[in-house]
Amino acid sequence: MALHREKHDHYLQHLDDNKESFEYMMSEHLRMGGVYWGVSAMALLRKLDDEKRKEDLVEWILRCRDPKTTGGFGSNIGHDADITSTHYALLVLCMYDAVDRLDVEGVVSFIAGLQQPDGSFAADRWGEVDVRFAYCALSALTILDALDRVDVDACTQWVLRCMNYEGSFGPVPRAESHAAYVFCAVSALALAGALEAVDLDQLGWWLCERQTPGGGFNGRPEKAPDVCYS
Repeated sequence: MALHREKHDHYLQHLDDNKESFEYMMSEHLRMGGVYWGVSAMALLRKLDDEKRKEDLVEWILRCRDPKTTGGFGSNIGHDADITSTHYALLVLCMYDAVDRLDVEGVVSFIAGLQQPDGSFAADRWGEVDVRFAYCALSALTILDALDRVDVDACTQWVLRCMNYEGSFGPVPRAESHAAYVFCAVSALALAGALEAVDLDQLGWWLCERQTPGGGFNGRPEKAPDVCYS
């Protein structure tokens, strides 16, 4: 089976051609995530050599900074900052070697300010908490060499409270296990240097059980497979 690299590249390069379409407008709040996944795919295809596109995207990302915060980024220009969009923005700037254009202290302060008394991290100033945001926080602060600005031990203990009897993880303590949250929890624990707390054999068994007869993986028992879980 051949990977049609040029066709993939063409598709990615033209995703935002029609900015007047209904689909484009309805996905406005998903733009930062879309940019991250698109740029990541182009990086894997070794297609990040377009300097104009690079500069356009970097400038757009910098305009997504929320002036109401110390340095957080929203999912689009004029949107409220959240930790996921801030993480996406940082990752894209890393791929474009443009982290030096960030207000690093502002970003670090924004993320550190989202840690809760129990060690978890909120998504934004409205306070939604789950393990995704712990991963985003630890990943971003690792990149910025600023893990010392948060209580990593408290975050680790909170993530471990999300572990269930079968060794996998849910979004919050006492919630159903889900493969996507397993990814975030294990990644957070790895960044915190605490992977030894995970029963890798038990978790590995649970993940293997996610494979369906067709070969794909689901996120939870009795659910349909989705390529995102593979």
